[in-house]
Amino acid sequence: MTELRRPLLALVVALLLPLRPASGQRPDLPVGLWIGRAAVMTPATPDGVEVELQIAADASVSGRVGDATLLGGRIIRNPSLPSRLLGLGTTWVIEADLNGPIVRGHLTRARVRMPVSSADGGLVGDLNAGRGRELVSVRLRLRRAG
Repeated sequence: MTELRRPLLALVVALLLPLRPASGQRPDLPVGLWIGRAAVMTPATPDGVEVELQIAADASVSGRVGDATLLGGRIIRNPSLPSRLLGLGTTWVIEADLNGPIVRGHLTRARVRMPVSSADGGLVGDLNAGRGRELVSVRLRLRRAG
């Protein structure tokens, strides 16, 4: 019985590992400039805040959320394989520190997390900023610029 476990485990791991080109680039990443809005409603932003993300082939992400600039942004494949296989999770997760307020005078957070998936030629998902009682979680919809 133990003799079967090792080859079976090796097969499962091989099937689950993502394939990467030698250059380290991820061809499945939504590379490019993405713009849109997040439904962060305050008296100063009744239509939400603008979001602009530049996703590079090396998985780095720059841009802004409202008035805040992203620092050290990265996009990764959503690590929750069971959720993705069942259609319950998003395809990617974007994480970054924030420099400045999301909404000047109303909303400041240190970090942002955006789980997103492709839909209708764009990216849709959630924008989550903060933790615990400070958590802001809103819908996000982006379209490719240009």
